[in-house]
Amino acid sequence: MSDKPVQTLHIPGNPYEGAPVFSARSADGAIYVIYAGVQPGGSVFLQQCAVLRNGKWSWLKVPQAWHARPSMTLEHDGLYMTYASSETSTVRWRVPGFVVPPSAGGGLTEQQVRDIAWALVPDAVYADLSAKGGIYGMIRAIVDEALKEQQQ
Repeated sequence: MSDKPVQTLHIPGNPYEGAPVFSARSADGAIYVIYAGVQPGGSVFLQQCAVLRNGKWSWLKVPQAWHARPSMTLEHDGLYMTYASSETSTVRWRVPGFVVPPSAGGGLTEQQVRDIAWALVPDAVYADLSAKGGIYGMIRAIVDEALKEQQQ
């Protein structure tokens, strides 16, 4: 992951300056860039999905590519590219190879959930005991039963 507040990417080919460019970092460190333009050595203006991995660029074959301007969303289960594939159709494509970072899409890892839950347990138990709630009632029942057994 880059600690730099600004990172300049030099995408080979000809990204179109009149459309947005989207990027997302995969959990494996690769940077995926979604844009409209022409690949290096190409001559056709299409939606592009370029991947920068270990300092080298590669391009994924975008299905039903047309000349429209793509967009991108990072969701809990993957990276999605959305674009028009004709004058009447829209494609929502899950980009292959993208590894969702553990905290992307608003989700937490199982360990993060456990850490948060255990951090809250002492306060929750104290509040329940102070209010003589469910935990208090269960403890009281156990103590009462133990006292009865001792008296017999």
